[in-house]
Amino acid sequence: MKKQEDNLSLGERIKLSIKDRKLNLSAIARDLNMSPQAMDQIDRKKNFSLEFLESLKKATDGIIDFTKNATHYENINTTEKLEEPTISYGKADVELSFNISVKTTKESISKLGALMEAFNLSAKNLGFTINY
Repeated sequence: MKKQEDNLSLGERIKLSIKDRKLNLSAIARDLNMSPQAMDQIDRKKNFSLEFLESLKKATDGIIDFTKNATHYENINTTEKLEEPTISYGKADVELSFNISVKTTKESISKLGALMEAFNLSAKNLGFTINY
């Protein structure tokens, strides 16, 4: 990719990759079970699941592969201690953004506030600040 393309969102990079390789957008949309209109607006989307990126890779016979841009935490045993990263950031503050998907029942949805409080408290105890 060209230097100026480094600042593009993942959706913009996907759409540009399809265009640069002269792939059929409608055929890819069909393989992904999407409407051609939704596929045409893929550049507006900022976040993609690993499953979508794997499906896109498969739909394009591996020509377009952005799976390395996704983080997949499925099947992690939460009782195992995860290794701390060995990256040093010096004295600079670091800001991270991530999406969390929560699945619950209708009965438990009323406890979402308590879940967020517990998450915020745990983060604070570990030295993190959460901004909603």
